[in-house]
Amino acid sequence: MVKVNKKKSGDQHMRGMLRQAGIDLFSEKGYASTSVREIVEKAGVTKPVLYYYFKNKEGMLRDILDCAAEMQDAILEEVLDQKGTVQERIIHLFQVLRWRLEYCRTSQLTSRTKTTATIIN
Repeated sequence: MVKVNKKKSGDQHMRGMLRQAGIDLFSEKGYASTSVREIVEKAGVTKPVLYYYFKNKEGMLRDILDCAAEMQDAILEEVLDQKGTVQERIIHLFQVLRWRLEYCRTSQLTSRTKTTATIIN
């Protein structure tokens, strides 16, 4: 039987919610124009929660960039491990990138739809 550490799982979930709120706001308004208050409001938490997971707004940005770099490394590793010609690998790379971008767009639309529905109701 595998035991799941609920605290660790909850921590990852909360960190992910904060990270997504930061990504959304940084992409909408820019890093400099986004306040910590806006991030925590979007994530539905308080400032101390943000400071528990990230030292400050810059720490959050670094975490977002580190996460993006890890994802990029994973994609490139997957493509390099593929068998086939260079052309087939490049095609695979673009397919993976297209899928991930589409997934991000769909996730953002779903998130915005839920937010809009909450505001309307």
